[in-house]
Amino acid sequence: MTIQHLKKPAGAAYHRCSGVVCDADSEIRKGANAILEDWKRNCAMVCVGIALVVTILGAGLVSKAQAIINSKTCTIWLGNLSDPACCTESCSLTVQDLNTLVVWGMHLSRTSATPKILDLTGQWISNDYECYDSNGNLIYITEKIDIEQTGTSFVATKITGDNCVPAGHVTFYGTLPSCDDVINNGVTHYLSQDKTEIHAAFTPNPQFVSIINEAAQVCGFINFDWRQTITSLPAPSPFYAAKSTTALTAPPPFNDPPPNGYAYQNPPNAVMLPVYYNLFTSASNPLSLAANETQTTLSFYDAPADPCLHGGSGEPCGGKTAPAGAILGFTTHLVGIAGNLPGASVKDTGIGFSWTSSFNGTAGGIAVTNGYLPVDPGSGTGGITVTKVNNIMIHPIDSYLLELLLN
Repeated sequence: MTIQHLKKPAGAAYHRCSGVVCDADSEIRKGANAILEDWKRNCAMVCVGIALVVTILGAGLVSKAQAIINSKTCTIWLGNLSDPACCTESCSLTVQDLNTLVVWGMHLSRTSATPKILDLTGQWISNDYECYDSNGNLIYITEKIDIEQTGTSFVATKITGDNCVPAGHVTFYGTLPSCDDVINNGVTHYLSQDKTEIHAAFTPNPQFVSIINEAAQVCGFINFDWRQTITSLPAPSPFYAAKSTTALTAPPPFNDPPPNGYAYQNPPNAVMLPVYYNLFTSASNPLSLAANETQTTLSFYDAPADPCLHGGSGEPCGGKTAPAGAILGFTTHLVGIAGNLPGASVKDTGIGFSWTSSFNGTAGGIAVTNGYLPVDPGSGTGGITVTKVNNIMIHPIDSYLLELLLN
């Protein structure tokens, strides 16, 4: 941090210091008690905390592109020789990793054990605290602090104090973003021009995080995925779960794809968990999570095709088709993966959309859902309609309840 040398031109307007109007010709100089007292008289209250001036120049602040998590709120206590812990200012806090914070330009390192999840609770140390010694000289001080985090709120208390803010006093406090803050309104979707394909994407709120893994940390997840539930699949149906001889119909709703994948897939997309993209296969599989996730975006795609719907060929169903008006129904949600693979649990955020498809043609020459190819041109009629959208996380996270609410 750099002390700012301020000198207003003669006749200039007043400027403010800690919210109090100061004389336009006041001058601030490092380490001079006379000037400090003069400034205090002019400003009525001088709040020198980590630095003499709130403005931080060249302090090595981390940009949002480099940051892990940015605090939602942050307030820091300031003081000086005459008035220790006299006032507060807004600040910024950036979690660079689980063991490194940047608060108002100060770098703090964790000295206690590293947590497995995002939790600031523990003891930290910084070499960047700046205050005055008893002679009025500005010095850097190595100080220890203790942080307590409850929910998203944190309070940092000094273990080592100085003349500006003593030991035992709060040094800064604030809130981290919640899961809602980083994922709400983060899902967008659109249809292809012929309305046979549906595309979606999740991008976390860049105000607080820069990549998906950081958003997952805030939410207590190891990653995100989609969960797609088929809520309507009329008979006759061309779809079978792998190793099953019973055609799938809905209701009751079932995961798309089934845990062991579909019989038409070669090999079947055995997701094992109730998700859309496979967490256990590599990016060479177009239906893997790895193939559909970048650092900043989780993509979704589907182009269902059911020639056994009314008006289709009915070829996979012995020439029979469903009654007029029968359609495929889907609910697609953003979900979090909690715990450790392979036995992780899937937490439905409720953010997503419900939609239907009446397309009665084929994709790749066959009936398809949980697909990655566009439909075969000219093979059928009909298309996709989005029926409901929810952009806000629903609490508590309960997959079955959310399906009932959105359908």
